Amino acid sequence: MCRSSSSSSSSPGTRAGPGTRAGPGTRATAPDTNAGPGTCSRCLPRESKSGSTTRATHCCAPPRTLVVEPIGEGSNAVGSSYFMLSDDFLQGKNPFGEWWRGNTGEEFLYIDDILKDTPAIHYEVKVPDDQKVYGNAAGATIPYSGFMLYPTTEENPYAFQPPDTDSSVGFPHNQTHMQGMDEAPVFAEADKHYPLIVYSPGIGDSPVGDVLPEIKWLASHGYAVLAIFPGDRRFPSFETSPTPQEITLRPLSIKASLDYLENHPDYKEHLDFDKIGGWGGSYGGTTMFAIMGGKIIDKSSSMGDTLDKTVSDTRIKAAVGILPYMGDTNFPTVMGYKSSIFGWRHSGAQDVIGPYLAIAGAIDTRAVYDYTKEVLKTAKGEMYLIKCEGEGHGLSEGADQDARTWALTFLNAYVGGNKDELEKFQQMLSVAGGAEDVFVEIE
Repeated sequence: MCRSSSSSSSSPGTRAGPGTRAGPGTRATAPDTNAGPGTCSRCLPRESKSGSTTRATHCCAPPRTLVVEPIGEGSNAVGSSYFMLSDDFLQGKNPFGEWWRGNTGEEFLYIDDILKDTPAIHYEVKVPDDQKVYGNAAGATIPYSGFMLYPTTEENPYAFQPPDTDSSVGFPHNQTHMQGMDEAPVFAEADKHYPLIVYSPGIGDSPVGDVLPEIKWLASHGYAVLAIFPGDRRFPSFETSPTPQEITLRPLSIKASLDYLENHPDYKEHLDFDKIGGWGGSYGGTTMFAIMGGKIIDKSSSMGDTLDKTVSDTRIKAAVGILPYMGDTNFPTVMGYKSSIFGWRHSGAQDVIGPYLAIAGAIDTRAVYDYTKEVLKTAKGEMYLIKCEGEGHGLSEGADQDARTWALTFLNAYVGGNKDELEKFQQMLSVAGGAEDVFVEIE
């Protein structure tokens, strides 16, 4: 359930100003507008630094009046590439948190160390020899591993039977039809090319555990979903290093993963590389903004006006950030203007064309809402913002339901190329039930 951003003083369940609240699957009445196409400067085509033009949706667009039902599980069973824990970790003899996060303590730790065999998705990244951007990782070769969830058939024969002592939670082997080592994937339609979503988790996090159901849900709706373990804790953190390697290395690893898949014998014939999107939580949302062209602040600069550019990848056609971390009050305010992870006055966001959808918590003290809004406003591309009232850095069940519905509709439109879903997204005002989510105009 949501209200328009102009209705902050209205009571729950109503919209401020003319018009009434609509029920699920209906349209709310909205005030008439006499504004025609192109009557304000925001609606006119704007040129980016790259020379391309983009048109913003603003006051001249039809009013958003559509209330939609929340989207549940999709119709597809879900398969998985091979990704298996070793017996000791599968049976809970050792905790595995440090391995999935990465660790540079006395012993270099990564998820590979606790897997039974090399997973089906495994590659190495040669980091450019640029210490300003990549710090002590410059010139190194870094391993990355992960898995892919994909739509499969109900008759898929792959069904790993974990031992009774299996203590792992939220891993592909106990949530999906996971293929065995050296076995080929079984897609729901063998001759179809599926759209691909790259999933990027929060800082120091991984794509297993509590977030795996979200990835599986996305795959059930017809997407192949690539989930990589970034192993952030293998590198100096943003807070302790002038070079924010945790964020500059992530786009590099994603770009390499797409190169890898384009040549993977089991997957290249099943994926549509013209339909690739991104889905990121918290720092994962930041990652998606960066790979779409965002430049990162160099914290050694006193004003925050020096920017570092990691790689971008135009194969990512659109991306969603759930509670994306754009900045907080730890960044300096200089001459009355805020800095963010994208620099002073958020200037590193200017060349991000999008489309990008941010879903932000109104009372989030980590990924602060005002910073998210200002960064999106600075970007010259197609930016969308949903404000979740009363939500912090971790969505309630109702807000999560709303966020998934907004995000899937957006991806269906801008990645899947579904014209009906595009029309639906452009008219959406709210998701029925759930929390109170507010569509915010980026002016």
